[in-house]
Amino acid sequence: MIKKRSFVQGALILSAAGIVSKLLGAVYRIPFANMVGNEGVGLYQMAYPIYTALLSLSTGGIPVAVSILVAEHLSKGDRQGANRVLFTALTILGITGLALSLGMYAGAEFIAENLLYDGRAVYSLMLISPALLFTAMVAPLRGYFQGGQNMVPTAVSQVVEQLVRVGTVFAGAYFLMPYGLEFAAAGATFGAVTGGLAALLVLLGFYFATRATSGTKTALSYRRSVVQLARLALPICFGGLVMPLMQTIDALVVPLRLRTAGCGVSGATAMYGELTGMAGPLISLTGVVTTALAASLVPVVSASIAAGKAGMLKRRVEEALRLAIMICLPAAVGLTVLAKPISFTLYKLPSMGLTLAALAPAAFFLGMYQVSAGALQGLGKTGLPVRNLVAGSVLKLLLTYYLTALPQWGVKGAAIGSVGGFALAAALNFQALYMRMPPGFHLSGLLLKPTLAGTIMAIILVGARDQFAVSRFTGLVLVLAGAFVYGVSLVFLGELKAREISLMPFVGKTLAKLLLDIGIVRE
Repeated sequence: MIKKRSFVQGALILSAAGIVSKLLGAVYRIPFANMVGNEGVGLYQMAYPIYTALLSLSTGGIPVAVSILVAEHLSKGDRQGANRVLFTALTILGITGLALSLGMYAGAEFIAENLLYDGRAVYSLMLISPALLFTAMVAPLRGYFQGGQNMVPTAVSQVVEQLVRVGTVFAGAYFLMPYGLEFAAAGATFGAVTGGLAALLVLLGFYFATRATSGTKTALSYRRSVVQLARLALPICFGGLVMPLMQTIDALVVPLRLRTAGCGVSGATAMYGELTGMAGPLISLTGVVTTALAASLVPVVSASIAAGKAGMLKRRVEEALRLAIMICLPAAVGLTVLAKPISFTLYKLPSMGLTLAALAPAAFFLGMYQVSAGALQGLGKTGLPVRNLVAGSVLKLLLTYYLTALPQWGVKGAAIGSVGGFALAAALNFQALYMRMPPGFHLSGLLLKPTLAGTIMAIILVGARDQFAVSRFTGLVLVLAGAFVYGVSLVFLGELKAREISLMPFVGKTLAKLLLDIGIVRE
């Protein structure tokens, strides 16, 4: 039996699992970078944009489509129909995943030489290729459980996948390092294969443990299920493909344009590694929460529209955006102000601070794009976020191509290109959202207090940063201090409510009651 959970519970479960997975993904990069160096990180990262682009091509919008169709069938008590949707999706993705896996393996040498401009990347491309099969089959299983409003299987599979992947990264790099940097990087990329297989086994275990055979006999044919999946998945498919394409832009353009600016092959690969393998993961940390919010927002918005509840629609969208702003805004500010000490604390590379500072605003714009895209999908406008992200990708390509080749900009130009691309995509999303939301929906009201709190935090952090010499622990201390200042500022500005504070682990309920009793916060 699939256990249903509320919108908030589902978002919290997915966020918690995502945070654990992202932390594992970010933390392992520190010893891994120290093990193989920034050039090794660059070789390791080169295979991933190709892999993620092909994975998006194979899975597309299938998870969301499966989720919608499963929810529809379960609401009618048609469990056989829900299972038929799942089996249809598994069949389609099993075939396409296998074909793309074999194609990537066979074309690895061509891709490395002619697209990535570094023949050493061939081994990474070969060893990561089987992951396309396993990860493609994971997607519909996750969509199946999310359609039943049970986020636990997805959350558990995400954490297990990351644990197995990280373990394989270190084992592969350690045992293959004596054979050369390119082999160590290739061994590390094999973590995507073992992680994908582990996630698939976990989800299959959940499915067989919770499946129910009772229910009305379905009238859904396999042919009809294919049509339904295609109708829902294709618009989302293009949107899912654009993001990896933006990453592929970096893989194809950045090293090439850095060489135009005067960098050698090794130097260009190292800078690319700093941008995508070191600074990039820090920017994407906030995306854990916003991705979970967007995934949980889609069915809630759809239900509100179907029920004609405009007030609920407005409240849910504003609630999701407000939470996204409270998390993404201080992250962007903190990464900008503390870029140098954070870079030294994590990687012992204070010079990377310039790249991180240039890329930091993308943490805010990416979060705004993701949540607004979820709202638009729930409103039935699945093509709009795709169109807007394509526009952002074009701007990113133009800025990256021009600025990265200028010696005074270099890799910072690529970072600015990413910021500009996400900013444009988010702005276009909000323009479309304003036209379709009930009266009274305004983003400015949601931004005011978090912006004030972020400004207070920035002023204090700049003063504190300039008082300390950069050391191994300076970045961590300042990050914790900034989070504390921002949280306190939100409380005294009246932005945080007691029920939100109570969600904090360990001390949340006690702290919320105390602040409520003394009148600092409201319910």
